[in-house]
Amino acid sequence: MINYKKDKRILIVVMSAFVVAFAVTAIWSFVVYKKTNLIEIIKSEINSQLSQNYSLFSTPKNVADLKNKDQIITGNFIKESEIVSLIDDFEFVSDKKGIELRIENLNQKKDSVLGNYFELNLKSSGNYQNNIDFLEFVEKLPYSVYFESVKIERVNNSTNSDLYNFNLLIKILSI
Repeated sequence: MINYKKDKRILIVVMSAFVVAFAVTAIWSFVVYKKTNLIEIIKSEINSQLSQNYSLFSTPKNVADLKNKDQIITGNFIKESEIVSLIDDFEFVSDKKGIELRIENLNQKKDSVLGNYFELNLKSSGNYQNNIDFLEFVEKLPYSVYFESVKIERVNNSTNSDLYNFNLLIKILSI
């Protein structure tokens, strides 16, 4: 006769061990899951605080960067207070180049495309190369300068055949 009692006991012990192992694994998984969630919450809080602290630390740097960018942008525009100095520079360079310069018109205007600007009508008379040098000086100004028109006229004079008249209409962007 086969002894089923002994096999039954072994089966009950093995199943009990399996149930205990399953219960321990389930409890362990639940504990690990809870700890992982807690760790994720703490990580997100730390990241949030770090980003706020970074914002606080980077704000002065951002302000300084914005000031530098503003200075670069506005540096290309002439201020109303600088126009007299610019005219003095025109006169200085024209005297240095040996040309006669007349500023016939200076108006502050506003345009829908260009915005605020100064319009200058400059007339110069002198040697061709010296007029070209003056024209290059105007072109290399540290402002946004637009040449509306440039007219060059040779003066027919028997005593001085190298005399040219330049008529420049320029626009200089302003703030």
